[in-house]
Amino acid sequence: DTTFSFSLIPFRSNVQSNVFIDTAYMENPFAVGGEPNALTVRLYNDGKEDRRQINLRLVIDDLQVGTSNTDIPGNGVAEVSFSLSPGMQGIHKATLSLADAPISFDNEFYLVLNFTSRIRVVSIEGNTGTSVIPTIFGNSKLFDFDSQSFTNIDYSVISKADLLILDEVSRLD
Repeated sequence: DTTFSFSLIPFRSNVQSNVFIDTAYMENPFAVGGEPNALTVRLYNDGKEDRRQINLRLVIDDLQVGTSNTDIPGNGVAEVSFSLSPGMQGIHKATLSLADAPISFDNEFYLVLNFTSRIRVVSIEGNTGTSVIPTIFGNSKLFDFDSQSFTNIDYSVISKADLLILDEVSRLD
């Protein structure tokens, strides 16, 4: 349309800096029997200037359980750890959030924390008489181990297993 005239003017920001959550991981991915655990969060600063007193909050199931202030060097990384309650069981939704302007779309990081008391392991044994699998998963505090012969499988146990091992099974029916 020739009746309209457009002028494009580029807009450039003098400061290009963003702090974002790069990684979040649990110190012990298998929280066994109420043992203490920690959630470590890695923050990244992609700007050239140091950032001071960045506030990071941890909310689990809509309840704030921790907050921490940290400094991050320019183009650097900082790690923050939150202690987690040893009595947590089951699945919990968690949110990590920080206040960082002007870029705000990446200021929240969502994750799920899955606390289990024991890991259910089922091993289906083949024809061999000896196996090292029971020795590997013999820690009864961490693993709920069940070994079955491939000729007599209890499928109800398999459906509840977190890990299924086929140990030298030559064929499956």
